[in-house]
This record gives sequence, C-alpha cells and structure tokens, in this order.
Amino acid sequence: PLPAAPDVARLTARNPACTLRFMHIVCVHRGMYPERIGGTYSYVYELYRRLARSGHVVDVIASTREAEARPPFELEGMRVHEYAIRRINPVSSTLQHLGNTTRIFQRLASEHAVDVLTIHESQLGHRLAVGKAGRGVCQLPTFHAPVFLEVRFDTAWKVRSERSPLRRTIMRATEPPLEYWQRRFERDVLQAANGILVLSKYSKGHIEREFPSVDLDRVSIVPGGVDTQRFCPAADRSAVRARLGLDNEVMHLLTVRKLAPRMGLEQLVSAMPEIARAAAAAGHSVDLTLCGDGSLRSTLESQIERLGLRGTVRLAGRVTDEELV
Repeated sequence: PLPAAPDVARLTARNPACTLRFMHIVCVHRGMYPERIGGTYSYVYELYRRLARSGHVVDVIASTREAEARPPFELEGMRVHEYAIRRINPVSSTLQHLGNTTRIFQRLASEHAVDVLTIHESQLGHRLAVGKAGRGVCQLPTFHAPVFLEVRFDTAWKVRSERSPLRRTIMRATEPPLEYWQRRFERDVLQAANGILVLSKYSKGHIEREFPSVDLDRVSIVPGGVDTQRFCPAADRSAVRARLGLDNEVMHLLTVRKLAPRMGLEQLVSAMPEIARAAAAAGHSVDLTLCGDGSLRSTLESQIERLGLRGTVRLAGRVTDEELV
C-alpha cells in the first residue's frame, strides 16, 4: 500500500511554533536506484528519500529497463511510478518518455494537488514544463549538465572511432537535429521554471553561456551532500590498502565515473607521465585508479599501454556501492 499524505495537523500540534508546510513533490528522472546506480540516480535517490522522511509526499516518475513496468510501489518512503519504453531510436524513445511522464503526472495531480514539479532531464519532462499539465505548479528543475553538448562530444568521438564510411556519414547527418532538439528542450524547461537548482558554479556557468535568455537570478546553487557515516576514513588505512592490493608507500589518486569521451579521462591519463615525474623528483610515487565502465574503456587500455603506464594507471571497472565505500 502506498503511504498516505502526512497528517499535517497532527505533526504541527507537537510543536505549535512549527511553520513547515508539507508538500506534494513530483520528481521526473530517467531511472531509479537501485535498478540504476551512479551519478544522478544516486543523487535523486538520496535527496528524495530524505525529503520523504521529512514528511513530504514524494512521487518519483521514472522509466525502467524491464520489458514491463511494475505497479506503483514504495521505496524508502517515496512512491515510485515506473513506465517501460521500447528502444527503437532516439526520436521514438523521447516521444515515449514525454507521453508516459505526462500521463502519470496528470493522474497524480488529479489524486492530490502537486506543489512542486522537479524535472532532472528535460527530454523527459518537456511536455509537462511547457504544457497545460505544468501550469499552476511550482516548477523547480535541477540542471545537472548541458546534455546537448554531451550529444555533440559523444558523436564526435564515435565518428572518429567508426571505421565504416557509411555509418560515419549517418552519424554526422543525424547529430545536428538531435543536438538542436535537445538544446531546445533544455532551454524551454529552464525558461518555464520558477526557480532552477544547480549543484555547482560550473553548472551555473553552463546556463549563463549556453542559455543567455534564462534569468540567472532564478538559479540557486545547492551543492550535493555526502553520507559521512557511510563514507568516512577507515580506522586502519593500511589494512584497507592491503586488502585492495595497493602499495602503502604510494600516493593513490582515484576517479569514479562513466568511461565516456566527455569526462576528460584521456587527458587525465595523458597527464600521468608528467605527474609521475614530478612526484619522483620530490621523492614520491603516485598511482591512478579509474573506477567505472563505458565506451572509452578499450581506448584507455590502449593509451595506458602506449604510454607505458601499466604499473601506474589501473582500470578497476564498475564497482558495486558496497565496494565503492
């Protein structure tokens, strides 16, 4: 059974000075933890389960990779509403996302008035933001990154890596319209917003450069957090390093992210010889571990071999949340 709306009168009666207004929050995101892990999936899960724990009614609309979506279910106090799509091509997938998110939102709004609509991916919630369904609702999207630029960078890398002239031609022809529509989706969602959340000055800078029509006064920086009870220094670091096979006398660098062209990992690996030389000159040794997987893995493997970094740079692959700690 889904949790009912909080009894505001009962909660505030405990503290007459309490002026907190409990809200009905609807979040739109591509997927939901733990089906998908890492990046914004963990961010959305951690943020909205805490809002639910604070007494707010939180509905999360998310797609699933399964062939069929489950009925609405409770997860850590949140109510999750899944929908499944058939992955044919980017245009078909986007239309399915837009139709499903709108349909589910309209059902939720008819059951209980929505106070806040927060969209985390514009190509999923664009129809909500600019259409009738989103009017009268406080729209507070979170801008993580300019996805249209990610499309550009990833396509350029795929073109360089593709051996077939025909496929390269198709990629070059389809990229501009995909980038155009993605950029328009992002611009429209930001312009329709009552307020915009970003996690860093870096993300706010992207809005300023790429979407000059958006009022920057509506942008608020709210950095991400960390569970310091879960992620904290070990009592015996030497024991942890021994278990992981890491030299206790070496300085270790770590990055955890998807191995994708836009992440700058090729530049990081290219810098390692110079970093190693500088460290050696100061009497130190340094290693780099990259956690994650993706399309760039084989390229990084070749680069590590070519630069003679096999003993200095390690690809650990994707790690579980437990291993990550």
